[in-house]
Amino acid sequence: EGMFTVALTVAGPGGTDTLTNPDMIGTTGLHADFTGYVLPEDPRQQPYTPAIGCAPLMVGFADSTAGPVMGWLWDFGDGSPTDATQNPMHIYEQPGLYDVTLIATGPCAADTLTRTQYVNVVQPVPVQAAFSATPTAGPGPLAVAFHDSSSGFEGMYHLWDFGDGSPPDTTANPIHLYDGEPGSYTVTLMVFAPCSSDTLTRVDYITVVNSSGVGDVPASFALNRAYPNPFNPTTTLSFDLPAGRHVRMEIFDVSGRKVATLVDADLLAGRHSVVWRAGAEASGVYFARLRAGRDQAVVRLVLLK
Repeated sequence: EGMFTVALTVAGPGGTDTLTNPDMIGTTGLHADFTGYVLPEDPRQQPYTPAIGCAPLMVGFADSTAGPVMGWLWDFGDGSPTDATQNPMHIYEQPGLYDVTLIATGPCAADTLTRTQYVNVVQPVPVQAAFSATPTAGPGPLAVAFHDSSSGFEGMYHLWDFGDGSPPDTTANPIHLYDGEPGSYTVTLMVFAPCSSDTLTRVDYITVVNSSGVGDVPASFALNRAYPNPFNPTTTLSFDLPAGRHVRMEIFDVSGRKVATLVDADLLAGRHSVVWRAGAEASGVYFARLRAGRDQAVVRLVLLK
């Protein structure tokens, strides 16, 4: 590789003569080189390296061979036909590690570059989101311990939404403090593994009630009037417990269909309140039924939108 000087010497009866031409012949070597990158399915995302991802994986190859190139021959390592384009794209259908080879040819030379296990196509790992919490109801502020029981992949990524407007949490087993207004909160857990994800949403899973405390023990059981009523879209229901009991408060429409469970928990004696957020319900008449042991009461609610 380089420039070469050519000298011609001739000899005859009268002597010799030499002609020298410096740098008359030049040869240029080839140095094959390339880069592989992944083309995401989402067009808003940028291509990335290294070439690793889930099947089927589309990989682009960018030739960066140094020297004059007249041809390219790619072997993608998966048994597919070779490719003679300069910057090909190739889809890997099956999981595995693949060697990629480029043969670059020029006017006077050729060069070969093989990158061993250059493309890593990963087998998708299915996951299933699951969780529980303790406690799921009580007077606020309420500290709730969440336990992740998701399955499918040991190192999965977690994303919790506690339903109260707080920032998401990425720990596996978080403890969350509900210190806002009383009501029912929907909890969502998303789990992520290589090439798969799953979401579990528990509607109205956490119930926070407002309690006056055991120092103000009511004389009798009572379900008080909702305020406001009529309402749009939230109303507050309060009730009195003369003794600690398991309490269940449910909302029904005029057809008898249950549309919400506001309370389902053991509560201490005292006055308690809970908020019903009815933004997803249609205008109309509803009934709130409260059960505490053998005691039961119903109030009529009017939602006007």
